[in-house]
Amino acid sequence: MGAKLRFNLYFLTIYTYLAVYTGALVRHERASLAVPVWPFQDGRFIWPDSVQDYVQYGHRLAAFILVVWILYVTWLVFRDYKHYRVLTYGMVLALILVALQALTGILSVYTGVNLYVALFHSLIITILFALFCYLCMLGARSKKKSFTHSLKRTFSGSFFFYQNML
Repeated sequence: MGAKLRFNLYFLTIYTYLAVYTGALVRHERASLAVPVWPFQDGRFIWPDSVQDYVQYGHRLAAFILVVWILYVTWLVFRDYKHYRVLTYGMVLALILVALQALTGILSVYTGVNLYVALFHSLIITILFALFCYLCMLGARSKKKSFTHSLKRTFSGSFFFYQNML
């Protein structure tokens, strides 16, 4: 796994955590229905006039950025790493999960924060975050493996050094 993909996966995971935090902030500020129509109030953008509106719009913006970033990382994986099935399937699963996450977020607004919809919304983001943590773990392992592999290739002529590396 290259440095560019590893960088994007690490920071995408951190950003996902921050987006989860904005969702928790929506809940704690009781802003779940501050903007009762999706995506904007009354079908058009109205400047927020309360803290709850700012929190709700901030969460929606964070979710939008998350979707765009996942699309970008998926494009990177399919462009450069399509022969790694774990990465391709993982990013396809991430796309499915983020689409379901957006759908349950929209449904939670339309259903007046139905308990089952809200719980499913929380479950999906938990699975998505776990998936990103797993992909980060693979990235960390591939970095270590590629470093060791390059050392073995560089010093393969020196039998003594090669034996001590193992």
